Amino acid sequence: MLERCKILVFFIVLIVTCFNTHAHPPNKQYSHEQFKAATLKIEAIENKALALEEAIKLFNHHSLSAEQIISLSTVTASLYYINDDLSGAIETLEYAINIATDSNLVATTASVQKTLGVMLHYSRLNARSLVAYNKAIALLDVKDEPLKVANLYNNIGLVHANIGELQQAMDNYSNAYALYEVHGSDVDRTDSYYNMAGLHLHLEHFDMAIKMITSVIRDRKLYQDKNGLANAYGDLGSAYLKAGNYQQAKVFYEKSLLSYINLKKNYFIASQHHNVAEVENLLGDTRSAIEHATLAITLSEMTGNSYSLIGGYHALAVAQYLDGDFDAAYKNIISSLALAQEKQISDWANDYLGLKALIQSARGETKAGLFNLMQSIERLHREKSDKLSRQIVRYQDKTEANELARKLESLKQREELATQQRYFVVFVLLLLLIIVFTFYRRHIHLKLQRRLTRLVAQRTNELELLADDLKQANLVKGQFLANVSHEIRTPLTSIIGHAQSLVSRDVTGKNDDAKVILRNSIHVSAILNDILDLSSIEVNKLKISYQMQELHVLVEEIRLLYHSAAKQKGIELIIDHQQAAPLQVYTDPTRLKQILINLCSNALKFTHHGHIKISLSVVDNHFIFKILDTGIGIKSETFRAIFERFTQADSSINRRFGGSGIGLYLSLELAHMMGGDISVVSEVNEGSEFTLTLPCLNNSAYDEERCQSPSLPLASPNNVSLQGTVLLAEDHDDNRQLITRLLTALGLHVIQAHDGDEAIRLCEKHQPDLILMDIQMPNIDGIDALNALRKREFTQPIIAFTANSVANEFDYYLELGFDDCLSKPIDEVKFAKTISHYLNQHVPKEAQAMLSNIDFSDLIDEFISSLPDEHQHLLSLVAVSDYDGIYRLVHRLSGAASMFGFEVMATLGREISTKIHEDELNNISSLLQKLLAMMAQTSAANKL
Repeated sequence: MLERCKILVFFIVLIVTCFNTHAHPPNKQYSHEQFKAATLKIEAIENKALALEEAIKLFNHHSLSAEQIISLSTVTASLYYINDDLSGAIETLEYAINIATDSNLVATTASVQKTLGVMLHYSRLNARSLVAYNKAIALLDVKDEPLKVANLYNNIGLVHANIGELQQAMDNYSNAYALYEVHGSDVDRTDSYYNMAGLHLHLEHFDMAIKMITSVIRDRKLYQDKNGLANAYGDLGSAYLKAGNYQQAKVFYEKSLLSYINLKKNYFIASQHHNVAEVENLLGDTRSAIEHATLAITLSEMTGNSYSLIGGYHALAVAQYLDGDFDAAYKNIISSLALAQEKQISDWANDYLGLKALIQSARGETKAGLFNLMQSIERLHREKSDKLSRQIVRYQDKTEANELARKLESLKQREELATQQRYFVVFVLLLLLIIVFTFYRRHIHLKLQRRLTRLVAQRTNELELLADDLKQANLVKGQFLANVSHEIRTPLTSIIGHAQSLVSRDVTGKNDDAKVILRNSIHVSAILNDILDLSSIEVNKLKISYQMQELHVLVEEIRLLYHSAAKQKGIELIIDHQQAAPLQVYTDPTRLKQILINLCSNALKFTHHGHIKISLSVVDNHFIFKILDTGIGIKSETFRAIFERFTQADSSINRRFGGSGIGLYLSLELAHMMGGDISVVSEVNEGSEFTLTLPCLNNSAYDEERCQSPSLPLASPNNVSLQGTVLLAEDHDDNRQLITRLLTALGLHVIQAHDGDEAIRLCEKHQPDLILMDIQMPNIDGIDALNALRKREFTQPIIAFTANSVANEFDYYLELGFDDCLSKPIDEVKFAKTISHYLNQHVPKEAQAMLSNIDFSDLIDEFISSLPDEHQHLLSLVAVSDYDGIYRLVHRLSGAASMFGFEVMATLGREISTKIHEDELNNISSLLQKLLAMMAQTSAANKL
């Protein structure tokens, strides 16, 4: 009531002011500068209720022009809206529209109409919002104001999308995009593209929406549109949430939250706290959900954000329900429902009623809970039915209106008929249409109701089946976690015990402890690698890398790997080569060896006496490995089960022999990815025979034969070194000296460059035969140096040298124009082969032996001695939060650490670099502390 009185006083003041302006013109008009200063002062007031009072006073004390009244009305309307007085805001804007219309200010009228439409849209008064937008667009000439018209088309499209009129939404977005294509900027086109992404989200095209919003985020980062970026992060979170990817939804909701915090926009901070709370509930982190929901409620009450206030109470109620605090949950869901009903948000009220029913049931109020559940279902059915009915009515109204117009036009052409006859015919037709429409609508309603009933029953059945599947999946997951926990804890116990022994013991006996630690560490690493490979397969990200492989060499590696273990158990290890050497095939050696290791490990594990036989043959253009053992054997009914995830032949196997249950499943998947298969024949207490069959694939480089000798021959006895000049561009001094030493050992002349700029100058001066280019360098990095050299028509091979050893990173560098990629730390064999290949020379015969025997101890000492300075430098960068400097130093340090065998330091450095690159700075301080501690510990240990 008090607010209504304020509005009445406000309009009385305006009327009196306008009357006095005409009746008694003031001596001096309120100047533009004075008016601007006064409005800026009002907008700067943090207490918006007080700011509204000051805006009303401004009309009281000064004579204003029509333009100033309109401008002040817009500010005042915004203050009314912030103070949760929508009617006051609308009446103020309508008053401004009347003044602009009376003053013939066409452009101003259109602008205020648009503002009114935006305010109505935010208040979910969609029909009135469309009226305001259409009035605004009618006042504008598209030839004179194409961008303003395009913006209005965008806004109209948003309203149509919100009310489910998706075709009209797409039509308006298309009109806007067409205008932006001709008259707009890249930012305008990005905004229009963003709106289309929102439409795909409405249509539940989640993959397309995610792809489009991701593109928008990339563009807005380029334009440094911080507000738009924060909004896009939130919508991408919503897309992932609706797609069921809750973890990704949380990531982008938190990015949006952090962006709004940096922008100090409490209204939207409240919204994102609510979104994060809802996702945390879905992820089961109720503690975090309660924290975010509480913040959402507090900030919503401060800013008047009704929707986040309602959602915050709901999220808090869900978290408390999941924690078993049913009384508190009931109190908060009641608050949420009351606010939703007060704000007439029926869809939220219907959704939340189901939660209320669950809470009542948990509190023992089963009768009330059942009543509310039935009421929720009834409302949802009614809402869906009403929505379908409205769509049908709109379609029928449009169709029948067109038919009626045609018939009326036909009647008008019969001018010779008497007026009474015309009216009678029209009356009969209208009556007939009404009757037909009534019966037809009833028929459609019944048909839709029956269909809806069938759909509900079908969905209920699907949910029951899904619940059964989830229950079974949970059982399998639990068994898997128990197996993996056992498999990892067992070697870890040995590692910890022997490590403690190393700490407390003198030099004597340390070598044995170190061997035990190494053996068990390798075992843990193998388990983790299997799990990671399994994850990569399930998301289709594991790639097969084909190359030529001599199978007899591979079999010999397997024999050497298991010879000692078999001898210790008293088991004979037999190798049966049924194909003459050499036998070269085009395959993935790493994955092939991984399969054979899994099969041989199982054979050794389950065989206590007798022998294990590994045979190799080629049949019908397929190479075949058979692993035969005389172990415990497998029951025929469990053949299928042993190749399933997390499964062993029976539950006693894990207790007796251990194992995670993923080895055979992973092996079979890898075999399938390489076009092959694994089969098994077994008898209990007699033994098992596993057969791996893989095709001899064609390699484009070897069209004549499938299984043949290698394409890159070793050097002749006289060819013991390479010849040529190599330019090495590497910014880290220790890395540069190490790589130079390797190249010099191969017989090559090396030119050193400290960065990309020096590399360009030295290339132009010396014209080297080959370039090794580090990616991350100061001044000019490796990518810019590559582009500069190619523009200067430098055609010699350029190889990327990087610590980013991920496959898709290599693909990216190859797409940029690098001839090949080498990773840090260096694989001596691959290093020698790659250098030889691009110099068009043979691999030196003793290349691996030469490179493996090079003494790097002085370089390692130099690297360790540089750590105190690097430690101090890093501390100074951390103190001033210079993340760009931290990124450059840590990336350089991790590359050198990896080269010299300090893998823990290298891993920490890579993780820090990745987090800075992806702008994820939340937990970076703990990683930096670990890295600093590792640097200090390494330096101190060297001094001892």
